[in-house]
Amino acid sequence: MITWDETKRRENVRKHKIDLVELEPVFDFPMVTVEDSRESYGELRLQSLGMCEVESSFWSGRREVKTPRT
Repeated sequence: MITWDETKRRENVRKHKIDLVELEPVFDFPMVTVEDSRESYGELRLQSLGMCEVESSFWSGRREVKTPRT
C-alpha cells in the first residue's frame, strides 16, 4: 500500500497538476529508479521513471531514518 501526506498531495495537485493517487499504478509496471543525490535531504530520496501519465516521480521510503534538515 502506498501512503502519502494529504497536505502534500493537495499541494502537488495545486502546483503541478499531479495527484499522487493517480501515481499508484506506476508501481505495478517496470520502472527505472535511481537515488536522488543532488543534495542532502536527510532521507533516502529516489527518482523513478515508469509507465504513467507523468514522466517521473520523487519519493522516499518511510522505513528510512529521517534527520531534520538544517
